[in-house]
Amino acid sequence: MSPLPVPAARLDELDVALLRALRADGRAPAGTLAERLCVTEAAVDARLRRLAAEGVLTGVRAEVDPSALGRPLLAVVRVRYGPNPLDFTRLAEHFPAVQSGLALAGEADLELHLACVDQKELHAVLHGLRQAGAVRVHAELVLRRLTAR
Repeated sequence: MSPLPVPAARLDELDVALLRALRADGRAPAGTLAERLCVTEAAVDARLRRLAAEGVLTGVRAEVDPSALGRPLLAVVRVRYGPNPLDFTRLAEHFPAVQSGLALAGEADLELHLACVDQKELHAVLHGLRQAGAVRVHAELVLRRLTAR
C-alpha cells in the first residue's frame, strides 16, 4: 500500500521571498533574512521551521565549483537502460565523477551530471555505463553552468 499523498504546502508572498533569499544565500543568518524581508527574526525562524516540517525546505547545501576539487571537465550523460534499470547509488559510489542525476520518462531513462578529472575519466565512466547494461549512452560536454537568480 502506498503512502497517502502529502497536500501541497500553501506558500504566501513572504514564504516565497524567504525561499528566494535562501536560494541566493543559503548561509544568511535569520537576522539578515529578517532585515531583508522587513520582518522579525522570530517570524523568519518560525517560517523556516514550518517550511522544513512541511517538506518545502529540504535542506540548504553549499555548491562547490568542481574545478576547485580538481574536476574541471563537466558533462551531462543521458542513458537508456537495457532490460534492467541501472542502480544510480551504485554508479555514484563506483564513479566519483557522478555528481547528481535525474530519473527520466522519455527518450532517456537517466541523466547523469559528471565532473571529471580529465577525458580519460570521462571515457572510463561511459565505458562503465555500457558494461553495466546501458544500451544507449549520449554524452555532452558542459560549456558553462547557468544558474537562475
